[in-house]
Amino acid sequence: MFVVRVVRGFVRWWTALRVLGILLLALAFVIGALGYLNEGGWLYLTDTTRQIIANYFVQVSTELAGIAILIFVIESLYQRRDTEQEKRRLIQQLGSSDSVSALEAARALRTRGWLRDGSVNKANLQAANLREADLQWASLREANLREANLQGANLRYGDLQDANLTDAKLQGANLTEADLQDANLMRTNLQDANLTDANLQGASPYEAILQGANLKYANLQGAGLTGVNLQGASLYEANLQGANLKYADLQFANLMRANLQYANLKDADLKDTNLRHANLQNATLSDADLKDANLKYANLQDAELVNANLQGANLWTANLQDVDLRHADLRGALLGDTNLQGGNVRHAKYNKDTIWPEGFIPPSEAVDLDAAGSLNDLKE
Repeated sequence: MFVVRVVRGFVRWWTALRVLGILLLALAFVIGALGYLNEGGWLYLTDTTRQIIANYFVQVSTELAGIAILIFVIESLYQRRDTEQEKRRLIQQLGSSDSVSALEAARALRTRGWLRDGSVNKANLQAANLREADLQWASLREANLREANLQGANLRYGDLQDANLTDAKLQGANLTEADLQDANLMRTNLQDANLTDANLQGASPYEAILQGANLKYANLQGAGLTGVNLQGASLYEANLQGANLKYADLQFANLMRANLQYANLKDADLKDTNLRHANLQNATLSDADLKDANLKYANLQDAELVNANLQGANLWTANLQDVDLRHADLRGALLGDTNLQGGNVRHAKYNKDTIWPEGFIPPSEAVDLDAAGSLNDLKE
């Protein structure tokens, strides 16, 4: 591809004006050379011819060289104008709703190097049909991609900082190591998209669909993920520190070794979620549904789990130091080998299937449902 680009560039360089400029430069050189040889007495010419050359060779050769240079400058200005016009035309074509036209523009922009050099930054690509487009390394900072169709597109290493992707379709798109910092992902469909190592710090994926998405190692620090659908998503070792996941659907998601320090998971659906080795220190999980979740080896120090549903959850060897489990449902929860030092389990509900750490005696304020009867009986 590099050789092809070089050849094409070389061919495009040879315009009519440039050829004329080169001929004039050559003529100026020849006249200058003749004048030099004439002064040295190396030319066998008549006295009159020698005098003419002596009088005019400097002036003529200089003027011819000046004209040639002027031609080159004018041609460069023309070419720059034509290049900018071509660039604008291709960027406009890139925003086409016709897939064939848009993909052709993407290929042309890539060939000319304009897809990567920032030329497409801030472009208006609303409703563009770029399905399965090759946009690897594309720079689309602050671009308007609202309602764009990018299903199956290759945006690997793409720069989408501050881009507007509201209502865009990115199902199955490859966004590996893409930079989506501060991007607007409102209602964006990212189902089954690959966001491995992507940077989503400060992004706003409000009501976005991330079902089955691969967010392995992704940076979602401080991201607003309220109500987002992350069912079955892979967030292995993802950074979600301080993220807002209130009301988020994380059923069957893989959050193994994820960093969720200070994250807000209030009312989140975490049923059957894998949180092994996850860091949930100081996280808010009040009213969250963690039924049958795997929290083995998780760090929940100082976490808030007031009224959380932990039925059948596996918390084996988890760090529950100073955790707030008031009113939590611990029926069938596995708390063996956990560190419950300073933990608050007052009014927490448990039964015979609840496994406590060795030697731990639930406080009198905790509710033994086997002894007290059913939950309905308690409510009555």
